[in-house]
Amino acid sequence: MDSTSRPRRLTNFAFFLLGCTGIGLFLFGDTIKEWWAKQSASIPSQIDSRQRASSTRASQTPASPLTELPEYYGFYALESGRLIDLAKPGAVRLSSKATFLLFDKNVGLITGFGAVRLSQYGAVCYRDRNPEELYAPVTLMSRPVKGQPELVQFVPSRPLRPGFYRLDDPVNKFVAVDLETYKTATIASSLRVTLSEKEATLAFDISGGVPPHRFEVNLNDQPLETVLLRYRCTAQYDTTDRHAGTDQLYAVGSPKVTASEAGTINCSLAFRTNERCPWPFAWPADLPFPIRLQVVVQDDSQPPRTQKLEQAITSGPHEFAPLVETDQLWGRIAKWVETDGKARTPLDVAGSWILRGEHYDDRTRDYQPFKENIMLQQVGSDFTGSISPDRNQDAVTIKGRLMGYAVRFDIYARAEQTSSWWGIFDPKSGAASGGWKDKWGRYSKWSMNRVQR
Repeated sequence: MDSTSRPRRLTNFAFFLLGCTGIGLFLFGDTIKEWWAKQSASIPSQIDSRQRASSTRASQTPASPLTELPEYYGFYALESGRLIDLAKPGAVRLSSKATFLLFDKNVGLITGFGAVRLSQYGAVCYRDRNPEELYAPVTLMSRPVKGQPELVQFVPSRPLRPGFYRLDDPVNKFVAVDLETYKTATIASSLRVTLSEKEATLAFDISGGVPPHRFEVNLNDQPLETVLLRYRCTAQYDTTDRHAGTDQLYAVGSPKVTASEAGTINCSLAFRTNERCPWPFAWPADLPFPIRLQVVVQDDSQPPRTQKLEQAITSGPHEFAPLVETDQLWGRIAKWVETDGKARTPLDVAGSWILRGEHYDDRTRDYQPFKENIMLQQVGSDFTGSISPDRNQDAVTIKGRLMGYAVRFDIYARAEQTSSWWGIFDPKSGAASGGWKDKWGRYSKWSMNRVQR
């Protein structure tokens, strides 16, 4: 390609574009002029409408008139025409009608970055640990001060509710709004209780007092943890003496704090069924309805003020029924709930049974089958009995305990323990089976069927 051909081609292309533009203006010039005139006319009206909307929002919150100018650069509260220097040490008390004033030569840069922030302080809702701080943001609208390019006034989007607030940048400071009203107001209100499949949640509102607030929960005049720690969920395998473990039935969460734009502070606490326990949530079975739920809230005044909230729980789930599950690795697992170390059992095992199994024969050095008649007597979850009572032989006795559908018992001969047994009853048939080991540690299996009640 000739070295002069590329510039010549670019020149021709430029003349082509100019020609197309001229033809377009000749054909559609009037239409383009009309469109541009309409767009230009709408821009001032859009700007004016935005200014009117901003002015309307700011006017919804009454602002104090500025009757004096600050002498030094800084951040001030403006109340009834009076300036309060927020940079000075010490507590600041304001009313709900207070606004704020920034006096700075770089005021446009500071406000442009949104550095001035106001938050309602809500370090509330703690029990036995340090309170967690919560700050609910309050929207601040800014507007210029007429004839003062270095002044900007900040107006809260809503009247400030009584309480404690924090200002961030250009000063970091706590301020109290209508402090006396807040300190003497009702501390807490609106106790609510909700249930889900796995947990119960109580919630209430903080409406006054001096934060932080500490609270306790009682069930029937007993501390919540004292009641809930009495309950454990336990499990047992049928084919091995390996214990499946035990856990606290209930787990109590940490207090949660939320706050709305309107300034309402809500505290909540959930207590649930332990995730390792297979039951949905239920109220403690030995607490009869109505269960009296009480929340005692105490503020940080000196001396502290106390508020009691109560609600009666008249109905709801109230049962942790024993159950039997199947594990692919370990076989059947019986699970139950214990109260103060005692299990409730749905079974009546008193009567005559046939016990079958295998035992190790020292003479043949092999396992041999056996079959024995046993008679059981039951008192609550404990039972005793004897093996083959019709035989004329030394007494062979049984002592055991039922735990839901699980059973554990020992066999004694001449008052000496000779073997340990464990197993699970079938909830449908009533038959039982499991494993046992003798005093030398040799394992085998057994089963048991009822002959007569």
